Amino acid sequence: MDKELLLHESMARILARADSYIETYDNHQVSSALENYFAGNVNKGDKEMIDNLLKKGELTMLDLRARGFKDASKHLKMADELIHRQYQTMRHLQKSIDAVDFKSRIIKRMDLELTDLENKAQAIDVKPS
Repeated sequence: MDKELLLHESMARILARADSYIETYDNHQVSSALENYFAGNVNKGDKEMIDNLLKKGELTMLDLRARGFKDASKHLKMADELIHRQYQTMRHLQKSIDAVDFKSRIIKRMDLELTDLENKAQAIDVKPS
């Protein structure tokens, strides 16, 4: 979800640069219009604004997405690395939990075996000769 938001923001910046109002760039307005455009519930004004920005930038929606991905690729890579690091941390934590659980099972098993051996030793000592 974060990666998609990074891509969305990059695309909004590209659209804003396509227009002459870069000095008065309203991130919220372009971003909101773009979000509605992708969600399919865009109003007429937002659709016209996005279409005009695409036309001024001589872009199609696919071009916009490709350029947005290119511009955001460094940030997307960082997000992927963070996700991978969190995944590795969770994996190592699970291995540690499994090891602790396994050790407690071994201790229980050894205690049962020791009790069984002690019972067998007592049985041998109690037998009349």
